[in-house]
Amino acid sequence: MPTIVLQLAFLTAGLAGLMLFPALTALSRGEMDGATAYFTTALLTAGLSVTLIVALRGVTIPARRLHALALVSIAWPILAAIAAIPLWFVSEISYWRAVFEALSAITTTGFTLIGNLDAMPASMMAWRSILQWYGGFLTLLAVTLILAPLGVGGLPARRLSFMDDSARSRQLRLTSQIRLIGVAYSLTTMACVLWLLAAAVPPFDAFCLSMTTVSTGGMTIHD
Repeated sequence: MPTIVLQLAFLTAGLAGLMLFPALTALSRGEMDGATAYFTTALLTAGLSVTLIVALRGVTIPARRLHALALVSIAWPILAAIAAIPLWFVSEISYWRAVFEALSAITTTGFTLIGNLDAMPASMMAWRSILQWYGGFLTLLAVTLILAPLGVGGLPARRLSFMDDSARSRQLRLTSQIRLIGVAYSLTTMACVLWLLAAAVPPFDAFCLSMTTVSTGGMTIHD
């Protein structure tokens, strides 16, 4: 259980960092209430995440099937519950509808209950797009590092070599794998942004559409 909590703390810390983008968007668009909601949620989430990481910093990551599957099962609902808080504050939808939007975005399924998107705050559209991008990245990590090695969902079963290594070596190899996937994912996103800008798409639209395209989430920012 401490291992799962530690890994979730890293995921929520990443979520808190990404909240700075819609917060800055809200500031640039004069959405002061939205900026407050994003900054406050990010600060509280980061504070809790860092506290857990420091408290559990000595915990090693075991190569156990149960831990891996439990993390995949609970990570998305927890992330969505946190991500929904600023959505709830910046819009007129209920918290549970905000959770639906956040969960739909972070799982890249693309369903939405929100209409009249052009009337929604720009920070909200940015946050939905970023959630899709983050969810796509986490999906790649889950498939590559957890589901494929376990042979889940029809994927070819194979056991990664680091699962038999020492805890220290395993952590180093996991970090290397995550960094490699993150760099490739980010470069693909940047390339998509540049192509859209070259096609005369406005910068904000290019940023949001690139996030939803690379993640295959498909949520748009206009009706």
